Amino acid sequence: GGTVTLPSNTMAVGDQVNVVSTASGGTITFGTAAGVTLIAAGTATKTNGQHAIATVVCYATNSFLLVGNITT
Repeated sequence: GGTVTLPSNTMAVGDQVNVVSTASGGTITFGTAAGVTLIAAGTATKTNGQHAIATVVCYATNSFLLVGNITT
């Protein structure tokens, strides 16, 4: 488990990062720095347990989309 904080001004529009939760029973929670927007289905902001894969997509400056095997 752990937390990934998406900082500002670090990814270009169109960049993508895949994140895999490898810890046994662990999840990865996604957060944002000031001035950064994260959108996902509903209020999902974390991976759905061990071996879950999530992708962070930069769709505009300091704006990210979280997709994949995610949950609330």
